Amino acid sequence: MHSYSKADLYNRYVQQAAATANKQHCISEASLNNIEQAYPSELYTPDLFIAIAIGLLTVVGWLFGCGFLSLFLLEGGINKIGFSIAAIIMGAATYFVLEAMVKSKRYYNGGVDNVLLAGIVICGLVALYGTDYGQPPLAIVALVMLVICTALCARFVDAFMGMLAVVALLTLVFALGNRLMPWYLLPLLVMIVSVALYRLAGKYVQRESLLAYRYCFTCIRLLALTCLYTAGNFYVIMQAGAYLFPGFGATGFVLGLIFWVFTIAVPLIYVVAGIRKKDMAIVRLGLALLLVSVFTVRYYYSIMPPEQAMVWGGLLALGIAYVLIRLVKTGKYGYTFEAGAGDEKGLLQAKALLLLQSAAIKKMPVDHTQFGGGSSGGGGANSDY
Repeated sequence: MHSYSKADLYNRYVQQAAATANKQHCISEASLNNIEQAYPSELYTPDLFIAIAIGLLTVVGWLFGCGFLSLFLLEGGINKIGFSIAAIIMGAATYFVLEAMVKSKRYYNGGVDNVLLAGIVICGLVALYGTDYGQPPLAIVALVMLVICTALCARFVDAFMGMLAVVALLTLVFALGNRLMPWYLLPLLVMIVSVALYRLAGKYVQRESLLAYRYCFTCIRLLALTCLYTAGNFYVIMQAGAYLFPGFGATGFVLGLIFWVFTIAVPLIYVVAGIRKKDMAIVRLGLALLLVSVFTVRYYYSIMPPEQAMVWGGLLALGIAYVLIRLVKTGKYGYTFEAGAGDEKGLLQAKALLLLQSAAIKKMPVDHTQFGGGSSGGGGANSDY
């Protein structure tokens, strides 16, 4: 299904689990080196800055190729049809180049593959909106993007394509719901789909058969939680309603109180749930969305001047952080302030996996005391004992 070798993806996961266990002081450097040698991976993933540099060079090369191909196609008379045919050809050429680069150079989040994947999506959008027959319906665009991004995510194990597929799905749901139901039920519909995506991704993230897509499902879960909050944020609802439905602001919003409670309560629920599950990703997401809630309240209700609000808010945040650091510094209640502390469940899985791998790479001792040589039935007549 995907373009990479299963052995390379699995060995990469083993190496990442070993690196995590090494940071937690569960295995030594020697054990980490042994595991990396026993489970090599040919996938090429450079450092972040090198990946960015390679990606920028790929952007320049891709733009040059698209410009050259467009000039060639327009000279051939395809300009009468529009940019759609040219964009489809560019997208197909980009896909074949991506396949060739992955097969030959084994790029995996190496900058080149990420840029080419984004180029395919851009070509798809240009093909849809570059036609001479007017703009297509939003539902058609979302459906096409959903198919393209899902296929690219499955083929190249790319988390960003999976997140774009989620955005396309929610856009499709919104476009269809806008035709089939009243406007005040659209936020609820998007919330229901976001919760379903979160639960579905949480179910698949634990499957061993989908080990290569574990990071993709993790990103989809976080994006689903973000979309759940966005669908109920008071500011988003008011601004989107005023843009999509004329007269929305003048009539008021009957469910305003409910969405105000939702805007304030959901980030707190995320933080508490992340702390209980010991999932720092959800905790960080909840804290980020809590800032969004503060800005939302600030946009509609001004309690004090911005300078004073920032000062008092910063002092309050420092005070809460100081109390929490003192509380968890000694590992009280099962929490710790140690650097690099991660998910406990994931660490236990990594420990179990590494124990199996360490046992697998140990060689059995060879017994050189062998009998059975000679013609007298094995009394040591040969040179080996």
